[in-house]
Amino acid sequence: MKIVSRAMRVALAGGMVAGAFAVAQPAESDAVISVVGACDGTKAIGSLKGGILGDGLTDTDNKSATVSLKGIAPVSASPSDLGECIFDPFAAGLAIPDSGKPVVTGYTGTKQILKWGTKLNSPEVDCDQTDSGDTTEWVLSGKFSITFTDLNNLAKNQKLDAYLVVDGFTDPDNDPMTPSDVVTAHGVVTKGVAVGADLQTESIFDPILKDAAQLTDTPVAKYNWDIGGAVGCTTATQGDANILYSVNGDAMVSLLGLTADGVTLTIGSA
Repeated sequence: MKIVSRAMRVALAGGMVAGAFAVAQPAESDAVISVVGACDGTKAIGSLKGGILGDGLTDTDNKSATVSLKGIAPVSASPSDLGECIFDPFAAGLAIPDSGKPVVTGYTGTKQILKWGTKLNSPEVDCDQTDSGDTTEWVLSGKFSITFTDLNNLAKNQKLDAYLVVDGFTDPDNDPMTPSDVVTAHGVVTKGVAVGADLQTESIFDPILKDAAQLTDTPVAKYNWDIGGAVGCTTATQGDANILYSVNGDAMVSLLGLTADGVTLTIGSA
């Protein structure tokens, strides 16, 4: 778990510090971005499938792919802890809609995640980081959802649905030659809690493979790092990477030693 990050969010929700939930004032007087929510402590197993039987995400051209993530407990000994989100309507000066019908505004505080996941698709995508000449590749995009443990006025679990577009890997040291295994994405909440808010995410993305003998939570119990797949995506030789599974989220350090910031919800524009 990202204890420092989670503690900071709790402090912010209580009004103790004016950090991530403060209103940002860009140079233009009429441009305001407000952070109204943040989520962390998440981890997922990704299932990657290509358009050809037996393919996952490969390093070869002209292939489609689907990436489906399913949230899991970062620590297997705490199976019900799938992360949390904190919502702060007061930072934006308005009430955050919940998922009720009719909406009961004022969704606020720390909310535990019951389940979360994504289903992203691309008509042509690969993991080859050396191929800069392929001009027909397209971004992964699709659905992202979070279901919370608390209920709305219809006695159904509060839920947030969004549409995401994957931006690509981060470049934390401003050196494009240095590899990264943290992916960013952006989108908009289309239904439920905080509908209409912009959504930004950072998540680790590392290939893993099934290994029944590996029982620790690093990377995932009964999985191990797919080093061959990771290296295959960085070589000029095509056909040496076929990633079937991945580990994702922000609740752990990545294979390359990087961390991710989780989910941020904002309203407004610069």
